[in-house]
Amino acid sequence: MSRPQLETSRSHTPEGPAPEASLFSLQLEENVDGVLPPAPTPPKAVPNAVTRPDFRASRNKYYVDHVPPSPRARGLPSPWPEGHPLARKPLRAIPGLAPRAPLRDLQPAEKEGVPLRAHTPPRAVPNAAPRAPPSQPPVTNDTLVEIPGPNLHRFLVDPTFTDISLHYGPHSTPAHKIILCSQSQWFAHALEPNSSLTTLRLEGYWSWSIRALLSFLYARSYTPIYHALIAHTAAHAPVMAPPEWHARVYHTALHFAVPGLITHAVANFRAACAHIMARARRARVRGEEEVGVDGVVKGVGFVYTLPSSQPTTHDELRKACVEVVMEGFSRLAKEREFGELVAGNEALGRDLKAAFREEGVDMAVVRGKGSGGLRMG
Repeated sequence: MSRPQLETSRSHTPEGPAPEASLFSLQLEENVDGVLPPAPTPPKAVPNAVTRPDFRASRNKYYVDHVPPSPRARGLPSPWPEGHPLARKPLRAIPGLAPRAPLRDLQPAEKEGVPLRAHTPPRAVPNAAPRAPPSQPPVTNDTLVEIPGPNLHRFLVDPTFTDISLHYGPHSTPAHKIILCSQSQWFAHALEPNSSLTTLRLEGYWSWSIRALLSFLYARSYTPIYHALIAHTAAHAPVMAPPEWHARVYHTALHFAVPGLITHAVANFRAACAHIMARARRARVRGEEEVGVDGVVKGVGFVYTLPSSQPTTHDELRKACVEVVMEGFSRLAKEREFGELVAGNEALGRDLKAAFREEGVDMAVVRGKGSGGLRMG
């Protein structure tokens, strides 16, 4: 047997350096028995590119009109003609395994005459207690049902299905008892004992706040009423400040016991005050003409002018007023009207002192000449 030996141009033998050869040349040494090694196998001839079969043409020829089943499917003949380069012998069948049926041209069970399998009802779980129906809270006179969506607003102007007429001031509005009583405890207590009542007069209320109340009960918002108020008063009187407007709606919602409107009015009051304070802050930063904050002062003054039926810790609107004043105190303290308001309103002064005391700051009211009337220390 011959033994291959790897030599390089830098190889050495006991007799001296090996003859020059190319790098990694393989030499075969003759065995002592004189047996020559087998001749190397010549490489396979690469077919000429001209005579190489065109697989693209074959694919287009056999796949344009139909898609034959997979040649790998058991029991199916090869889709290629005999002698084609892509022809393959079918796989050898496995003993005990039924051949797979072709996937094309399946016939429904009705055509084959095989009856359909009957539906099997679900099995009952043993020892399973029957599921009890979901419990619902009892419906009482104080239960309020939320009316979904703003699509009921059209019924506020369509008297087709109305069953009661509300009179407030010089105005009259047809309404629906189910919508009023389902969201307002005041209307529920007033109308449920007298279900046949067709007219109800609301005395002593600001007409615009009643309109806002009805708009919220039907549309979950009173923004259109606020725009109508601006258009109505701008011609002959100064426009009411937005904080005061939302404060009036809040007190109306408190009287008629509409929780959704109470929350909505408090959020709008905060947003209106924040908008006024942001305008004043932006004008000061840009060096523009100073913007007044009297709208916030009037809104806070109106809230603390009306008597509150709840303590300050539970009156959401008064709590909002204290937070607004604390956030913009440095700007509000420059207004003489604000100093006079704090000095003249005992409830507001008490609430502000308590709030600042929690922050570790004492507030003192100083009466004197000039603008301002508050001192922090």
